[in-house]
Amino acid sequence: MVLGMLIGLVYMQTRPLEILPGRDSGFFLYAGRQILQGKLPYVDFWDSKGPLIFYFNALGLWLGRESRWGVWFLEIAFTLIAAFLGYRGFARKWGHAAALFASIIWLYGLTLTFQNGNNTEGYTLPFAFLLIYLFLSANSTLDRKFLTGLGFCLACSFMLRANNIGTSITVLAAVLLPLIWNRQFRQIGQVALWAGGAFLLTVLPVLVYFWSVGLLDKMFEASILYNFYYSGARSAFKLNILPGILLLGWPAYLAVGAYVYLLWCLARKNQVASSSMVIFLLLGLPIESLLSSISGRNYFHYFVLWMPALACLLAFGFSAFTAYALSTPFRRFLEQPIRFHVIVLSALVFLYSVNGAGETYHSTLFRIIYEREKGVEKVDPVARFVRQKTREDDFVLVWGAYPLINFLAQRDAPTPYLFYPAYSKSPYTELMSQAFYDGLLLSPPMLIVDMSHKSSDILSINPQVRREQFSSGRGFYRPPYQQEFFDFVADRYELDEIIHGFEIYRLKTDK
Repeated sequence: MVLGMLIGLVYMQTRPLEILPGRDSGFFLYAGRQILQGKLPYVDFWDSKGPLIFYFNALGLWLGRESRWGVWFLEIAFTLIAAFLGYRGFARKWGHAAALFASIIWLYGLTLTFQNGNNTEGYTLPFAFLLIYLFLSANSTLDRKFLTGLGFCLACSFMLRANNIGTSITVLAAVLLPLIWNRQFRQIGQVALWAGGAFLLTVLPVLVYFWSVGLLDKMFEASILYNFYYSGARSAFKLNILPGILLLGWPAYLAVGAYVYLLWCLARKNQVASSSMVIFLLLGLPIESLLSSISGRNYFHYFVLWMPALACLLAFGFSAFTAYALSTPFRRFLEQPIRFHVIVLSALVFLYSVNGAGETYHSTLFRIIYEREKGVEKVDPVARFVRQKTREDDFVLVWGAYPLINFLAQRDAPTPYLFYPAYSKSPYTELMSQAFYDGLLLSPPMLIVDMSHKSSDILSINPQVRREQFSSGRGFYRPPYQQEFFDFVADRYELDEIIHGFEIYRLKTDK
């Protein structure tokens, strides 16, 4: 109950009735709808993520009958599983009070990094916390159930996004480094057998499926190889641990405090945990920071994957603090889960009443059940115009990498490469740019929506605005076929409408 109410506060900021999805979320929704229509990733729609995120969105849309509410509820289910597993693992290792404290703080941190939700990082959380639960609950790091879970969680996280494997790498290091130090090569082979076998058995059905439809090479190029070039597009690698800590604020400060205390204990050679546990606590945050820094960008949702490492440090730190600072009777009181949960639950009920969350959810549920004719999802005015002014079989292109409009308007794009021209230089950019342009020539869209105002690094379709962009002195990446695209629009399209500053061009009738 407590965890559910906490998660309800997190997901207030993404309710489909009042909130529109972000750029990435919008594409994943579009991809999910494409899959429900029988389309295939990397050929009918292209992105550099692993395949699981597309199919999770397809599942959510299927559950919600193509409504965003289905994806919203699926996200809540994933987060609830993550929170429950984390709580159980922390409670077993450090006690119920530490588990509840860590759960409250990491879920608060999630509200700061969520960024519209429906991202690969959020779907990774249940796999990360499942692995933490198995690690903290295992009687031995060579336990077969634990090692099998390690391989499974590593595979699922990897198939969401290659950078999302921080918790798996941390746990693997905590298992292997003591074995390597003690030269226990037979046990290392046992880890490789069970964890590696579980990894292969998990990814094998996915590989077989994409091989059967002839897309295995395209999946590998998009989700693995392209990301190397995307990450290398920035001139210098900048570790984002300080920006992440500043973004998270006091939750991160508490975790850093626990980290410093752990280092102090090690310096004094106090036995605070087993060697594997010490390695796990020491490496978690640095590894996540490194992986979230690879792209050279600091999108807020990258820091969602810091939550498992922060939660572990918070639970450890709370346990250590209470052992020194609180009396034995008070610690016993805190370790009574029912009493402590009742106190926190009462505080949450009060919070729901004073911040309007309770009334908001009540009115939302009333709308969904009794007033569906008024609409249960927020509608973008641009998407509404597109849907009203086109037929179901008309193509619509959204310039500026915002496929959300395609999803909301329920109109397909004429090309799989919806993020053109926001691609990085790579051996694949020339082919993708040409395929984008050829797709327009083959199937000219009825409407072209210029959403470039939402992206500071994308040139506008409007020639006058482009001249102003060039005169500003900002550098713009000019992918192949961009000028050909501008000439194509100038020759075959005319300005039809401007909605909230976004220009919409219509195909000329004589074309």
